[in-house]
Amino acid sequence: MANTLLKFGLPVAIVALLYQAFLSELLFVVLGVGRHIQKVDEFPYQCRRIEDSRLSACEDMWLSDATRQLFLACSEPLVRQRWMPNAARFNVSARSHTDAIIALDIDKPTTSGNKPSFVYRVLKTPNFPASPVVGDTSGLQLVGLTGIDSPEQINLYLVNVKPSVNATTGDFADNALTGANSTIEHFITGPAATAMKYIRTYHHSGIATPNNVATAPGMKGFYITNDHGPHKAGWGHALSTYLGTGDVTYCDTSSPSAIVCAKLAGGLKFPNGLLYHPSHNLLYVPSAVAGNLHVYEPTYPSGSSMPTLKKVSVIRIPYGMDNLSLDQHTGDIYAAAFPKVSEVMKGFDAPIGFAAPSTAIRVRKLDGQLKWEWEKTIEDGDGAVMPVSTTVIRDGKTGRLFMSGEFVLFYFSSFVVSRPISFLLYALASFCTSGISSGCILVRILSLAFKNCMTHDAPMRGSLCRCVRMHVKCDVPKVFEGARQLLPPVIGSHSPASQAKESTHHAALLA
Repeated sequence: MANTLLKFGLPVAIVALLYQAFLSELLFVVLGVGRHIQKVDEFPYQCRRIEDSRLSACEDMWLSDATRQLFLACSEPLVRQRWMPNAARFNVSARSHTDAIIALDIDKPTTSGNKPSFVYRVLKTPNFPASPVVGDTSGLQLVGLTGIDSPEQINLYLVNVKPSVNATTGDFADNALTGANSTIEHFITGPAATAMKYIRTYHHSGIATPNNVATAPGMKGFYITNDHGPHKAGWGHALSTYLGTGDVTYCDTSSPSAIVCAKLAGGLKFPNGLLYHPSHNLLYVPSAVAGNLHVYEPTYPSGSSMPTLKKVSVIRIPYGMDNLSLDQHTGDIYAAAFPKVSEVMKGFDAPIGFAAPSTAIRVRKLDGQLKWEWEKTIEDGDGAVMPVSTTVIRDGKTGRLFMSGEFVLFYFSSFVVSRPISFLLYALASFCTSGISSGCILVRILSLAFKNCMTHDAPMRGSLCRCVRMHVKCDVPKVFEGARQLLPPVIGSHSPASQAKESTHHAALLA
């Protein structure tokens, strides 16, 4: 009997272990098996796609709410496929020479060649140190960024994945063997920015494979995710995603002469664009391949400037996620997510004409609890409008969403949302379907009142106008279906003891 149990039980245990460790992630997160992916027109957003060659391959963004500037870390999509150390692309000679931070004025829409755009400026870096390699003018090699906001001065922290240099020859090393010489760059700028003043380069062995950086006012350092842990190249780098060698590291920058970095959390599979939430005093870390948000609480031992991290929860979200951002007005977290992670890497090799599904997810912490709820805010199942967004930013002042992609050609999108109006229209539609005409009459009045409201200087009125005119026509079936589309289509919730599940929230409301 014991031999029989051993004979059959051991293989079953091995299969179960493999499923838990690898297969479930492969099937449901990477391949997206069984996932219902929605089209962008099922959501209450009016899309304006910005096609501008200088707004290409913008992997990350950060919003200065105080100065109304959106800072973008942009590159060239056709060179990302050759030089991107985080994705084991090490062709030094083919890297970009035009990477730059762009400051975009989100309250100053304009047109470029009869196409919608915004006023923006490519920021100069006049005092940034030149490359040690003679003749090299490549400058920054940008990935992630974050900032500390104020009306007068903005501190920007950038992930710079520049090539390693051979100390003996003074030329570039074989980066496929050495990996990149990644650093965190500190600049300051201000309102109506045209340039960034260089402050300091942070270099340390603990800054090995940085993906993104997080900090906050009063913090004497910054957190980073090393998406491949200490493995810059080679087999360790290649296997890191499978073995979970990614980590979270904190660098103490309080000393003017040197920095001290320490690994605080490990065992992560491609940890991506982390976020420190000051109001929660929590650090949120997403995974690009395993899904879920890891939540850590930092504490400082007495007399120490180096924090420790205690994992307090894992928010079960079955999507691979890239960068996180914070809505300064609501405190909600927004994540750029991948419905099918397997489709993402195709963009590196074929950015022209590339299309793959993309999703934006909102995460909200419940008051006074270690519980969260999450919902799918918008999704483009065809990738026709926002193929593989790597960052989503919500402007809490106007309700707009800004989305960008790491390797998409001539791509930057903004979305205008008017969710409160959607619920108003749902209520009016309910009157219509109940045979009461007052709802339709009010809708007609709203449509007339806002008929000519689509002006650049009134984004919220424009949003209302578009919402009414796009989704509501006053016959009973169309009004009802229009309002139905305006409701939040998918929602999930999470607590440490339960896993979030997708559900059709609008079906419950309309039942």
